[in-house]
Amino acid sequence: MEAARRCGTGQPTLSKVLRGRMESVTIDRLTAWLMALGRTVEIRIRPFDAKAKTGHLVTTH
Repeated sequence: MEAARRCGTGQPTLSKVLRGRMESVTIDRLTAWLMALGRTVEIRIRPFDAKAKTGHLVTTH
């Protein structure tokens, strides 16, 4: 509940995101939440991989 308060959102919404249900949040909102929780957000764009059929999202922590 404290994390949700710091992020300015409801606990059920934050809980869904923490369980991987990302459809309810934009990248802007997620970035703002992470910064509100004291995290540094870094976005890297990598070169095109001809072997991959689609791009993908990688998160590290």
